[in-house]
Amino acid sequence: PTSAEYEALAEYSMEGAPLYDAGAHFKATSGWTPENGDDFLEFTALPGGKCNEDQTCQNIGKMGYWWTSTEKVKNTSHFALALNGDGDSYSATNKMDNDQYISVRCVKK
Repeated sequence: PTSAEYEALAEYSMEGAPLYDAGAHFKATSGWTPENGDDFLEFTALPGGKCNEDQTCQNIGKMGYWWTSTEKVKNTSHFALALNGDGDSYSATNKMDNDQYISVRCVKK
């Protein structure tokens, strides 16, 4: 999905409430440290963290990142959806270098 498609999904889930709190609606009801979500959107996001080329991984169990198809800088970075286990924060505009290993969400058309 594009960054804009994630934003539209978050806006749908909030129905006028602050968009910042949309993260709970993406997160699974278990598996997050310290705070699970309500999975309202049935996205069932799990906190896979991220890894780099050196196979150094960070935030497994606490953060989740998913690639978007939206390029930030041509051939070097893309935006990513980011969810935090420390609350309901949400962002579909986190810049991630293309050499990071993060989750992928496929969309069936």
